[in-house]
Amino acid sequence: TPHVSGIVVSKQTGQPIPNAVISLSIRRPEGTEVKQAVTDASGQFRLNADVQDRPIGIKAKGYGFRLVQFPGGQKIVKGLRIELAPGVEVTGKVVDPAGNPIAHAKVGVIVGVSYGRIVVGETYTDEGGRYALSDLDPLLPYWIRADHPKYISDRRYSTDRSQRTFVPAIHGAEVPPLVLEPDSSPRPPV
Repeated sequence: TPHVSGIVVSKQTGQPIPNAVISLSIRRPEGTEVKQAVTDASGQFRLNADVQDRPIGIKAKGYGFRLVQFPGGQKIVKGLRIELAPGVEVTGKVVDPAGNPIAHAKVGVIVGVSYGRIVVGETYTDEGGRYALSDLDPLLPYWIRADHPKYISDRRYSTDRSQRTFVPAIHGAEVPPLVLEPDSSPRPPV
């Protein structure tokens, strides 16, 4: 059976990380299938899936999300050691064009991969339009996206300096406001 197995450890201490989630998204014509495994108390895992040319994502509380890519042709990978660095937190605000806060907007962190995007964290804004996203890897390029049913989405690129806005993934960093334009498209009657 195709699989990948190994251990997830702290990059700082080398200690095993229990309850880390290892996931693989497989795009198929009928939709995306997600395979997952969770590390045991000793940080060990086994993910029963064919990982050829697809990255696996590793996420654990307090650590930055990590992607691991495998070269083509590998159906079985054993003894993999994955080190996770401490995650960072960024905060920000979602506002309308007049600078008024937008409450209950969905804010997500998205990592781009060769075959699409992976959502690595989501939260909602509070009454003041503020949000906090934690467990981000400061070395990964990611987007921060805000969505609200009454507004048009906004997306900011974190480490792609060719875009207009650079959002540093530094612990405690404040993201420039995400400005959502009102959506004036017609809505079907409810």
